[in-house]
Amino acid sequence: MVLPEMLDVEALSVAYGANRVLHGVSLSVPKGEMIALLGSSGCGKTTLLRAISGFTAVESGIIRLAGRDVTKLPPEKRDTGMVFQSYALWPHMTVAQNIGYGLKLRGKSKSDIAAAVTRLTGMLGLAGLEQRPVTQLSGGQRQRVALGRVLAINPSLLLLDEPLSNLDARIRLKVRHEIKAIQRELGLTAVMVTHDREEAMVMADRIVVMADGRISQIGTPEDVYLRPASAFVARFMGAENHLRMTARRGDGGIAVAAGPANGPAMLADRPGLAMGVVDAFFRAEAATLVDLGHETRNGILLAGRIVQSSYPGGTYRYAVAVGDDQYLIDDIVRRSPGDAVAVHLPDDALYLFPPQAEA
Repeated sequence: MVLPEMLDVEALSVAYGANRVLHGVSLSVPKGEMIALLGSSGCGKTTLLRAISGFTAVESGIIRLAGRDVTKLPPEKRDTGMVFQSYALWPHMTVAQNIGYGLKLRGKSKSDIAAAVTRLTGMLGLAGLEQRPVTQLSGGQRQRVALGRVLAINPSLLLLDEPLSNLDARIRLKVRHEIKAIQRELGLTAVMVTHDREEAMVMADRIVVMADGRISQIGTPEDVYLRPASAFVARFMGAENHLRMTARRGDGGIAVAAGPANGPAMLADRPGLAMGVVDAFFRAEAATLVDLGHETRNGILLAGRIVQSSYPGGTYRYAVAVGDDQYLIDDIVRRSPGDAVAVHLPDDALYLFPPQAEA
């Protein structure tokens, strides 16, 4: 069954004076889906979120919510709810007063507000804290209050502006799963802005990777991670290691020519790979270290030497010098700086793109 589109953004452009920030962005979000706008600072993700919410004026294009054109409507007329990065709670109010604030502005009765506060504090793990001032809460509890205040008004679209960025790493891991569970339980349609790749992959049904005010790729976390559409997306999704090589497609697969640090090799063919002179990208965890002289029928071997090692937990992380280049490799075997090694790159570890795609 195809779900109706709750949010439809069509050819949206936004400019601040002479500076164009969004360039004809189009995006559709079905009812009940959570998407993450992912990208580095300045890519346009926050501007897109603020345009959807009504806090940023649109130069051209259309924003529809549940089929209704809201492009020129103010925020309070759009039936959206925003959880801000700073939480934006009233410091002089209690938990209950903050959660019920939006309902009070809408003229709801005291009994209706009290019932909503009881329901939401129970759902958000805040029961027993209703009368506590928000200034006496932890960061994670404040984040839940901010979410409860938005959920109380039951918006058609939930907007989250980097809602976990002010939490420490341990709490962030817990709260991201809590928000996702609530979103699924209530069937909310949500758009979240984040610069954290792991956060987007854990919380979102689909990821929208943005760069320079444009959408680079839209897909499920698996699609974007395993099948990046460009060199930029590959690198942003963690494939930071890069080497240049020459490849051609033949009957037996993809033939890789010998290079300064590698011998000739055959790779299994798969769709979407560029040929000729290409830039190949791979992740630290996708490669393994083997002894020099190791033979393989699968993938590519790069001869190198370990120049640095560390132990971030679970695996060792090595910086391996290969010619004039240096690669980060994760491996479970303990080795030492100065060891001569070969970097083994399996077929499916490599993403091949034309050299100009990197720019």
